[in-house]
Amino acid sequence: MPVNLVQPLLLVQMARRLGATVFATGSTAQKCAIAIERGAHQAMLYDEGRFAERIREAILEGSLSIAIEGHYTLDDVQEVHARIEAREQIGKSVMCIDNAC
Repeated sequence: MPVNLVQPLLLVQMARRLGATVFATGSTAQKCAIAIERGAHQAMLYDEGRFAERIREAILEGSLSIAIEGHYTLDDVQEVHARIEAREQIGKSVMCIDNAC
């Protein structure tokens, strides 16, 4: 197995063991098949351009849920931005506008 596949495949296996739903991308059909064999729920060629659409479909059908760290108001924008810039938090934030969440 090529060395450049080992680390991503270990991450797939670790994520599955922790209960995650794993979506993988690959540059070839063979690499996608290997990702599925190693535990990814779905895999697709990254040049197909449908990755975000497939994630959205999985969320809508209920087979994938999103972890949200917190809900923030517009008053908190600077604080949240600083946390993301400092890499204390990656994604998982929802901004509430007009008490909409």
